[in-house]
Amino acid sequence: MKNFCCTLLFCSFQFFIFGQTTINGKILNKRTTQPISYVNIGIPKNAQGTVSDDEGNYTLKFKDSKDTVTISAIGFFTQKKSVNELLQNGDIFLEQQIHEIKEINLTAIGFDKEKLFGKKNKNRGLSIGFGNAQLGCEIGSSIRIKKETYLKSANFKLNHAQGDSILFRVNIYHFEKGKIGENILKENVIISAPQKKGVLTVDLTPYELIINHDILLTLEWIKDDNGAGNEGITFDTKKGKKHNIWNKRTSQNPFKINKVSGRSRVKKKSLCFWVIGKEVM
Repeated sequence: MKNFCCTLLFCSFQFFIFGQTTINGKILNKRTTQPISYVNIGIPKNAQGTVSDDEGNYTLKFKDSKDTVTISAIGFFTQKKSVNELLQNGDIFLEQQIHEIKEINLTAIGFDKEKLFGKKNKNRGLSIGFGNAQLGCEIGSSIRIKKETYLKSANFKLNHAQGDSILFRVNIYHFEKGKIGENILKENVIISAPQKKGVLTVDLTPYELIINHDILLTLEWIKDDNGAGNEGITFDTKKGKKHNIWNKRTSQNPFKINKVSGRSRVKKKSLCFWVIGKEVM
């Protein structure tokens, strides 16, 4: 009878595990045990991903319990865990990564006058959205930087919005010969604002960014506004010499060029995302 009960419990446990389709847990700082907001959690293999909420909580869908989950956050070391591990205990402790920030004496550097890098419309162009409803999806365009430049602000033209508020993360990636490198921002840069069309401007001066290479400037959707989704959020575009709209489906997925499906006559577009900067003299 004892063996029968143990077997029954084991079978019930297996059914519970294999019957699940989601992992639930919390992301915490290993040193302080404080929750970490807006962490990217995803399964690259099957394009499933999400972002932790304000309190570090997350829910991740999965298809196979043998798959590997990647967990990353700005300022922390990346971790990888199996779905099976997280089914036993969904809480994840991330170890903080200390970045040595090179001090820049801006008063000792000579700058040219302010300049716009990227695309900006005089009149409204074609609207385009994120193209995916999973948290952690991103949209952006590459921006040409020909010489050493001090970045003062990042700007994004919003054509449509729905819901009460928006919460985006700004990401600036190293971009060279069509290849996307690491995020040059070493802390979260969050846009939190009422949902309304117009230009969203982010002050970059606190981060003292002086770069001498092309960048990919993106917005990442990190919070749903009361279940409204992001279908009604769209951005302005402008004609260009080449197609320059990059999308990421969700956290931990690769970027791909967006072909603007459904509008075959529109072949070469860039987002109206731009930075204001000063070239070093």
